[in-house]
Amino acid sequence: MKVLDFGLAAYSPAREGEASTVTTSPTRPGVIMGTAAYMSPEQARGEAVDKRTDIWAYGVVLWEMLTGRQMFTGATTSDVLSAVLTKEPDLQAAPEKVRLLLGACLEKDPRQRLRDIGDAQRLREHPPVGDLRHKKLPWAVAAAAVLVAAVGWWFAIRPASSHTLVRLDAEIAAGTPLAPTAGSMFALSPNGARLALVLRGADGKALLHTRLLHQNQVTPLAGTENAYSPFFSPDGEWIGFFADGKLKKVSVEGGVVVTLCDAPDPDGASWGDDGNIIATLDGAHGLWRLTSSGGTPVPLTKLNPGEVTHRWPQLPGSQAVVFTAHTRLVNYDDANIDVVSLKTGERKTVLRGGFFPRYLATSNSTGHLVYLHQSTLFAVPFRPGRLALAGVPAPILEDVVGNAGEGGEYVFAGAPSEPGTFVYLAGKGQLAWPISWVDSMGKTQPMHTPAGVYWTPRFSPDGKRLAFSMGSSQGENIWVLDLDRDTPSRVSFLAGQNMLPTWTLDGKNLVFRSTNPGAPGLYWVRSDGSGEALRLTNGELDEFPYSFSPDGKRLAFSANGNGGSQDIFTAPIEGDLGHVHLGKELFLGTPFNEIYPAFSPDGRWLAYSSNESGTMQVYVRPFPGPGGRWQISTGGGLFPLWSRDGRELLFENSDQRVMAAGYSTKGDSLALGKLRVWSESRLRILVPFPSTTWRRTASTWRRF
Repeated sequence: MKVLDFGLAAYSPAREGEASTVTTSPTRPGVIMGTAAYMSPEQARGEAVDKRTDIWAYGVVLWEMLTGRQMFTGATTSDVLSAVLTKEPDLQAAPEKVRLLLGACLEKDPRQRLRDIGDAQRLREHPPVGDLRHKKLPWAVAAAAVLVAAVGWWFAIRPASSHTLVRLDAEIAAGTPLAPTAGSMFALSPNGARLALVLRGADGKALLHTRLLHQNQVTPLAGTENAYSPFFSPDGEWIGFFADGKLKKVSVEGGVVVTLCDAPDPDGASWGDDGNIIATLDGAHGLWRLTSSGGTPVPLTKLNPGEVTHRWPQLPGSQAVVFTAHTRLVNYDDANIDVVSLKTGERKTVLRGGFFPRYLATSNSTGHLVYLHQSTLFAVPFRPGRLALAGVPAPILEDVVGNAGEGGEYVFAGAPSEPGTFVYLAGKGQLAWPISWVDSMGKTQPMHTPAGVYWTPRFSPDGKRLAFSMGSSQGENIWVLDLDRDTPSRVSFLAGQNMLPTWTLDGKNLVFRSTNPGAPGLYWVRSDGSGEALRLTNGELDEFPYSFSPDGKRLAFSANGNGGSQDIFTAPIEGDLGHVHLGKELFLGTPFNEIYPAFSPDGRWLAYSSNESGTMQVYVRPFPGPGGRWQISTGGGLFPLWSRDGRELLFENSDQRVMAAGYSTKGDSLALGKLRVWSESRLRILVPFPSTTWRRTASTWRRF
């Protein structure tokens, strides 16, 4: 077969002492030369051309060879040129395996096209990867300045000189930003052709979208509001995801959303070839297994002594599950990567010092695990059937954004079953949001604090200081920020995770939760940093402090009850810092989780969050009781807090909006007003500013 009139670029052999070059034929702007049906758009407009016009022609010829028909037709040459400039190539008519290649060749904007025909050949044939040779192709449109790279990928460890990686920088969706959520923001279908991602719409709601990689548009999937952590079925026809305390699935073409089971505190899931789904459904147990048609989940793994989480599972086929195991809920750079056999139940730790493992198949039976450590993506040969590594980890990419601090908001995904495409968010470090002032109009203003991961900020009773937990590579400790001087001071010096600082009424002390190895529990420390922290409990009940009563004589906290779920306790405070005694009295104990107990300003009511309805909602009961129970929220509710003027109860809903419910009391009865949106700003934790006007809150990055 002969290919005639294949573009206009000409090759100039090298002269002695000079490099070979590729130049265009003697065309100039305003002059059109060539055969109309194979002209690139810039050539059809009479603009200057370069070798990228040959890339276009290659794509046209390849498409015509595969489909048996001409791509651009018309009665006259002008009609053909018009089609070249206005008609989008019908990539669906070509075989699926070459659509990515054709899309890269047939970009109308030459800046978005492959730059070398050799790269097109390598992309089409999927050669092995070794040296990181980058060929940038700035595809379509931005997702709020979030850059994503789609990488032609084949993980095979061979001599570096025999590898080539083709990198295509691609931006996702015009005017639609990624929605930072707890968990992976996107997933790739097993064949690498389709991307599922969570985007924030014009109304501010997080919604699941899909996009074929060779196309530039995304398609929203109705009924998937508040979705996060998407994952594909093995055949690529379904997308699983979490939303509103449930594990759900939806067809890639849209339609009815199917609820599979409850998931009150999920941390990732994977869909196996055998039709089972492995998921982290709550924060108190290991991994669970259920069928993809729903039903009652059964336990798969059990937390070892000292472990607090098993999360982000992935199934390499149906033989084994890889997942992240950790003794803390932070600093996942120090976590373990474990694997458990689905046949025998045998479990092994295969790597120490990394998180979010993903298995990618290669041309042989080994495959590779890829995982994150200190913003670097590593790859290591892995044999799922043997539950063992088959080589030494090697760094692959050094600019992958990931949240090592909390182990959430992951931003890379690979096609698990067929070597092809890998997608990640490019950048250094982790997603870190500052502590910010937020007003009822939704205006935010970051505080003057260093960039980092901040959790559970709490204002002092006089509003002049802010206590919070700040993470580092050594752990997380309590800091206090003087708001007048913008100077933070560290007040705790314990190992492990130290968080949830709760002010005493006089502002002189803080109670906080610590996972200090060997000595966990609640601690008490002076807010000015003088003196060492005093341990109040032995940590056996895994306590979480939240509020003091208005008279300062009682602490409300949640802890493990008799049934293993979190119940609400209050503790009378007796003595000073050196001689404090913390008792424990059960306020509310049920088979469900009750958390975040908040005293009202008059001390007569206790607000809290509970999953008794299947999703976390805010409720109020009289304190110390007995009495009725009122449900405050309707669309999810966490972090309840009372306004200091005694008129409203505020909380964060499942869409991360700040909601407010007016109320009034008469005797032991609570009369609720209309629920309203207090602020459209999406927060992670709502913190009350102690003023009667309730004009400000603070937000921070933390899903607790």
